[in-house]
Order: sequence, then C-alpha cells, then structure tokens
Amino acid sequence: MTFRSNWSQKATFALLSAASVAALGIGVGGVASAHARPATHHVAAKKSGNAVFVAYASHKPFGATVAALKHAVAQNGMMVLGTLNQAGALSTTGLHLKGAESFFIGNPVTGKSMFQMNAAVGTDVPVRVFVWVNAHSATDVGYFQPSALLRAVNPALVKSGMMLNQKLAMIVKSVARGPALPVPRVHGMAFEHRTSARSFSATVAALKHAVAQNGMMVLGTLNQAGALSTTGLHLKGAESFFVGNPVVGKSLFQMNPAVGGEVPMRVYVWVNAQGKTELGYFQPSTLMGAISASLAKPGVMMNQKLAMIVKQAAQ
Repeated sequence: MTFRSNWSQKATFALLSAASVAALGIGVGGVASAHARPATHHVAAKKSGNAVFVAYASHKPFGATVAALKHAVAQNGMMVLGTLNQAGALSTTGLHLKGAESFFIGNPVTGKSMFQMNAAVGTDVPVRVFVWVNAHSATDVGYFQPSALLRAVNPALVKSGMMLNQKLAMIVKSVARGPALPVPRVHGMAFEHRTSARSFSATVAALKHAVAQNGMMVLGTLNQAGALSTTGLHLKGAESFFVGNPVVGKSLFQMNPAVGGEVPMRVYVWVNAQGKTELGYFQPSTLMGAISASLAKPGVMMNQKLAMIVKQAAQ
C-alpha cells in the first residue's frame, strides 16, 4: 500500500500570482466565504525548544543529487510523498535559481503509528528535505531534525523523532558526502497552536480566507488524513497548508536560497483526541534564523502574519 497517489497529489507549489498559478496548472484553493463565529473555545500556546537545521554539501550537481536522494530514500524503506519545486515556480517571477526543491519523506507504517499516537505530529510529518544550489553554484542538502521539532509539539513524540533523525541522517549522508555546513545556534524555537471555535472544514475555509485577506496565498497542500485513510486510519481531519507571498518569497530566496527549508511556511490543521480542531505552526523567525542568522529578522515579519492569519481562522 502506498501514499504516493494520494498524499497531496505531490503538493507542487508556486510562489507567484494567482494568474500564474492557474497557468501552471497548480491547484490553489479559492477564497472561501468564512462567516465569523464567536470564539467560544480557543487557546494560544507556545512550547520552547531548539531548532536544529542539518545541512551537507553535495559533490554532485543538482539533478544528480536529486536522483541520488530519491534512490537513497527508497533504499532506506522510505518514500518521497510530495514535492515543492520552488525554483520552477519562482522562475515565473523573474528569479531563475539553478536549483531549489523540497521533498517530503515518510513511511506509511510509521506514519500511521505516529498519527495514532498524536495527530499533531503532522506539523512535521512527512518531513521536508530541501535540495538547493548555493551562491557558489554548489548543491547542498538540508533538513530540520525531526526530534527537535516534535519535542516542541509534544514531548511524547521525541522517541519517534529520534528514529526519524537516524533515518534522515543515513539518507542525506549517503547522498551528500561533503562536509556538514555550519549553521547558527538558535534558542527558543517556538511551536504555536490554537484551538479553533469552528469545525475542521469551517476552519480550513476560514484559514484560506484569512490567508487571502492578509496578502498571502495557499501555495500547496498535504492532505495527510486523505492519504492515511488508505492505510485504514481514518482521521477526522489532518491537512497542511503552505503559505507564502510571491514578492516576499522572491526577496528571501535572493537573500539566501537555503530559506526554502522553511518557505513557504507550513500551517497544519487537525482534529485532536477530544474532537476539537487545532491549528499549529513553528515560528518562522526561529526556523529561518536556524538556517541563517540574516533570515531571522524577515522571519519576525512572517511571525506576525501567521499569528494574525491563524487567529482569524480560529475565531
């Protein structure tokens, strides 16, 4: 049994205008009419941790590195469950990167057991591995250590995160045999989540509306619940939305293409064990700052945007 045909329909995304998205054939949800409801039950919470961005230099060109990554994923019992071709999308804005693509990696069996343990795990599962060409025309591969992110979501998920650490390290090291790249030390990484006053479907509609109202776009999705239903696990709701802005995205990639490890930003909506709908995301400033210190400041602006969007979606 495979997730390949269902998990987000490969979740291809674009940082571009709505017209360009349509021209590329990339599905973006329309702006839904979200009727405001009183916030009868919503909670904003924050859990601190340390984001760890792991990056390695590859001795292969971009195309060969991508091919090697896909092979290594399969050899290690994992699957590429979705992609975000940032370079291809950004080319429509006039920014021509030599390579920038994200791969969402997971395993249907372990994924099922992790979602059964705590559906909030979808904030980082399947995990993102980013391949890009740096300013020196060399290819790099990077990802955030799952254990660090999942610890911030729920300490009970750390053990599963450690297992994912080992798998990803084995995969990436076999692909990018160059030295580990230096990354800044970041403290106080934060996971933000809010309980919605709405049902799952109404929260999703309100989220899309709030994204558009705040000058952003839903640039891709990962429908984890739909995919996991093929394994016999029927969640009441679990879906990730990748949120960005074409102009801001272009400037961030020009500043440092490694920002694709976080941009577009992931907002996850799920139904918890009590039947309540929740929205969660990692603060962009701390993840972007873990990639490069220079990205932390623009990340603060993204913090404010996402906080406003999620608040409006949950009310």
